[in-house]
Amino acid sequence: MIGWLLIALLLLCLVVERLRAPGRFRTADTLTNVWTFAGYLLISLVWGPVLFELYSLARDHAIFDFGPHWLDVGSGRFWLSWCALFLLDDFSFYWFHRASHASPVLWAAHSTHHASTQFNLSVGLRQSWTPFVALPFWIWLPLLGFDPLMVMSMQFFSLIYQSFTHTEGVPRLGMFEIVFNTPQHHSIHHGINDAYLNKNFGGALIVWDRISRTWTGSSEPVRYDIGRSIDHPLAGLQGWFELFRKHPSTGEQ
Repeated sequence: MIGWLLIALLLLCLVVERLRAPGRFRTADTLTNVWTFAGYLLISLVWGPVLFELYSLARDHAIFDFGPHWLDVGSGRFWLSWCALFLLDDFSFYWFHRASHASPVLWAAHSTHHASTQFNLSVGLRQSWTPFVALPFWIWLPLLGFDPLMVMSMQFFSLIYQSFTHTEGVPRLGMFEIVFNTPQHHSIHHGINDAYLNKNFGGALIVWDRISRTWTGSSEPVRYDIGRSIDHPLAGLQGWFELFRKHPSTGEQ
């Protein structure tokens, strides 16, 4: 229930942003983003149970047994286990995201998200229709000992947080920006400026970028226009079309 409430809140904020700043939106682009999100939800209805089974299989061979403390709010281990997973999940996302900008196969899945010519909350809805490519970057968490449902819940909450970073309607957030990913940081990641390419890969945190020297601050106005509009109904698979058009036999460079 809480998941659908958060999605509803995101959609409400999207409507408010559209009413307050219509210049940040292009109708065809926004409709494609919403349509792509609908496709992502449908695919997730199938992929989610499969992912749970794969995580459960890994959990059956876990290195550690963390027990049921992640469900017991009264246990001191409750907060410890959730905080630990938060850090490890975000660390996994950082490397998955960074790899997605370097690997042709992963980019085929991820490029859908960068195929918008705008930067607003609807862009956060533009998710890949092939989410299974992310499995290798998270399977180690249940193998380490985290409950599959716990891992999937953390992935969901991280995705929701990241969706809210797709807007120019939030001012600078001061000290918060030292540790956490914010709309300011993420707008730079979506920029096509030379100075901003392959920067700010963080999910909820920006510290991994700072440690790995992939962080950069704002030095010039961000340009989002990718030079073409990808607004067709199969935009969620556009990256794969382009990959196999270049390499029809193997999809490799």
